[in-house]
Amino acid sequence: MRRLVFSSSLSGPFAMAKRSHKSAARGRPKYQTAWRLVGRFMNHWGELERIINMVIHRCFDMNFTTGSIITSNAQLRDKVAMLRVAIEYFSRGKMSDEWRAEANTVFNKLANFIPDRNVVAHTTFMPADVDGVTFYSVRAKKVFSDDPETWSKADFDEKSDLMTEFSIALMQLGVELFPTAAPVQAQREPNGLLDPRVPLHPPSRRVPEPRSSGDRAPKTRKARQTRGTPRGKASE
Repeated sequence: MRRLVFSSSLSGPFAMAKRSHKSAARGRPKYQTAWRLVGRFMNHWGELERIINMVIHRCFDMNFTTGSIITSNAQLRDKVAMLRVAIEYFSRGKMSDEWRAEANTVFNKLANFIPDRNVVAHTTFMPADVDGVTFYSVRAKKVFSDDPETWSKADFDEKSDLMTEFSIALMQLGVELFPTAAPVQAQREPNGLLDPRVPLHPPSRRVPEPRSSGDRAPKTRKARQTRGTPRGKASE
């Protein structure tokens, strides 16, 4: 049987396609914008899924190795279902009805958001005519649909913010339900991501709600200047 050998030095049509792809990217900034938007979305999603794993570990009192063996061998829908049932069961008689209803709302909203993740993770995309990305997805479960779906940059901003809110809400559920368990090692950084090196000190939990990019507080001129100032020296 002939073995296929892949090397970094491509030739023939593969090399032509690679050169064409690179030249298209250099000549069309929209491609690089689309890649950045999709990459940022998946980065936020990866962080959210990591938080789901960590809260599962906390609920079942598993250390990192044991918990990772379990969660690494479970599909996303199974992990979300596992965590939802755990939160519901362990909160019986322990948390208020209001707390349990709010937790249920978080999971309902998360379930409604998962199809967006599937679009980005499993769909071919191209830059949109305007500032954004067009996904060419095919749906063939109950009815057939192949209509393109376009997300603007504002849509990506809103969805990225929502994933951060989901991460914080799920971490807070775990902390409130199991306050004496090992701390969930994560905290939001100024760029909106979560830093796994820092212990959690979350703000007051609230149910995530979609919001427009215009709702975010603008960065001040002083903040931008201070960020670039060397440590130990005051900005002029």
